[in-house]
Amino acid sequence: MKFTFKHIDFDSIIDDLVDNFMNHLNNVMDKPDGYSYDLNTRGSKYFKVEMLSHGSRSVYCFINKRNGDILKPAGWSGPAKGRRGSVIEIDSYKNSNWHGGWLYKILGNLKFYKDNYLKKLEHI
Repeated sequence: MKFTFKHIDFDSIIDDLVDNFMNHLNNVMDKPDGYSYDLNTRGSKYFKVEMLSHGSRSVYCFINKRNGDILKPAGWSGPAKGRRGSVIEIDSYKNSNWHGGWLYKILGNLKFYKDNYLKKLEHI
């Protein structure tokens, strides 16, 4: 019996899902006039999503290039520890808001936090 495996290009899958996330931020999510989001692809580990507002820029979030995890920014150059969502799981960001409050574990994306972290504690 001979098996043939088709090569799966996970990088292009993640790129497509990141495009979907960026479309959500720019075209689906409610935000004040003058706000938009830009994807910076220069980093080796993370995509940087920048929020543009009236001529100023700030970091909205980071996206892990390898697995699509969405991470809260710790500063301009890197993310905070802990996954806050994923471009693979649309439910994890469908309640996103323009200011990034959903990226805070306690105040923002509570349902995602509960589903992904508190269930793990039940098994301890």
